[in-house]
Amino acid sequence: IITYAGIDHVVRGTITLDEEGYIWHEHLLDGSTGQRWLTVENDEGSLDMTLWMRREGTGLEPGGDVILDDRVHRQIERGTASFTAEGTTGTAPQGIVDYADYATADKTGLLSFERWARTQSWEVSTGRAVTRGELTVIHSGPPQ
Repeated sequence: IITYAGIDHVVRGTITLDEEGYIWHEHLLDGSTGQRWLTVENDEGSLDMTLWMRREGTGLEPGGDVILDDRVHRQIERGTASFTAEGTTGTAPQGIVDYADYATADKTGLLSFERWARTQSWEVSTGRAVTRGELTVIHSGPPQ
């Protein structure tokens, strides 16, 4: 269970991504305010975490500058990674994902595109960086 903004979220599933040896994780959180994804990356010793919310019906695709919510987002990273999934994620158990990450000039607005199969359309999510202090992790083990 991860508590964010005073709301408990159950971790329903985890996706482990690997792009040429660089590994990061995406955790599906389910709380009373809906589902969110938490990305956790260890970037050269720095723990980077981003909380994402899916955006339906934007009709957006990566390429050039992207305008969403009257803000211009510029591409900062794009690539392809292999993945394995555990628990409930809505993805295949393993496969390849294409992604493109964007940010506003001041880095306060984050935008992500993911495509879990080349035949699928892009999923669009908006996000914000979170710090360790904003999250409380409650570990639960197997029943005794």
